[in-house]
Amino acid sequence: MKLLYIDPQSYSNLALYDYNLLKNLPRETEIIFCGSSLYNQSIPKNVKFIPVFRYNKLQNNLLKLFSYWISLIRLFVLVCREKPNVVHIQWIRCFFLDYLFLKLLKCKGIKVVYTAHNVLPHNSENKYKNQFNKYYHRLDAIIVHSLASKNEMIDLFNIEESKIHVIRHGVLSYPVPQEKIQMRTEQLKKEIGIRDQIVFAVIGSMSFYKGCDLIVDLWKNNTLLQDDDKYKLLIVGRNQGIDFSDIKHTKNVHIVDAYVDDESLLAYMSLTDVLLLPYRKISQSGVLLTALANGVPFVVSNAGGISEPLSVADVGWNIGDASIENLQNCIINLIANFEEIKQKRNNNEGWNKVRRLYNWENIALDTYSLYLSLGDC
Repeated sequence: MKLLYIDPQSYSNLALYDYNLLKNLPRETEIIFCGSSLYNQSIPKNVKFIPVFRYNKLQNNLLKLFSYWISLIRLFVLVCREKPNVVHIQWIRCFFLDYLFLKLLKCKGIKVVYTAHNVLPHNSENKYKNQFNKYYHRLDAIIVHSLASKNEMIDLFNIEESKIHVIRHGVLSYPVPQEKIQMRTEQLKKEIGIRDQIVFAVIGSMSFYKGCDLIVDLWKNNTLLQDDDKYKLLIVGRNQGIDFSDIKHTKNVHIVDAYVDDESLLAYMSLTDVLLLPYRKISQSGVLLTALANGVPFVVSNAGGISEPLSVADVGWNIGDASIENLQNCIINLIANFEEIKQKRNNNEGWNKVRRLYNWENIALDTYSLYLSLGDC
């Protein structure tokens, strides 16, 4: 079977998805991976990698658009030459061009699979609903990461159920040597001034859909949490519109408004006792999948499928709907019962169960079975 795998955003933690999926596909699969020139993971032995996308390195939006257009032209020429059985697309960047490319693929009779990591783009509400409706209905198969996302897609776009396939996103393990993580952890511990406090953290880009404003409101209105001798709040990642002015001078709050490299990300994770994920809307969370790989207890809402790990093992807390009241009730209960945090952190059997659920080998086999089900393979 010949697979053409396309990911214009194959860099940073998104490249980990590509690497783990492609590495675990059966060896008889001939794989051509067309990705970003910024791809920074290893190339699996059974994969031919072509750095087609270079728009990511450009600053000017018009130049980015032109570069992306040229990349899609190169991809179509490649399709005509290689004649793959299946084209698998991860992410779309410019609807008009991506939709035109999809139409050309369908005119050539190519089977096209698309992974909808999010049913609709973050923070977009229904702004792009009509565009994605047109795109989704042209596809042969759609992969989503949870049953909640499948149901949402059916409700929003009236897509036939048989076209949507639930295949989980695997845990995210970064290829960073443990000694480097330990050195960075000790460095951060001294810089931040972490002693024996309970450390709460919100990590990744800071956005409204992630409920980051709820964490601000919780901390600024609760003097109990502002005790520097007992608690720390780490807010780490690039800010996308959240107002931290009410807590940025609070003594036990540490804010880093910047991109965080892999080494520092894992170090912050190792410092964290409880990861806060009170999402309002989400399909899947890369931060959560990193926490699962590293055994970090987490607080989640019912949004999307992110509470699913808690149905497998007792490794975190579900607050239900994302609200300040629900988040506060959970946190106040935790600081009164610190042993509960340690129990979840040390629940090795539970963490192993969760990791087996999000195992990349099974995910790759399910994906391969989907390719075969489309025929002509």
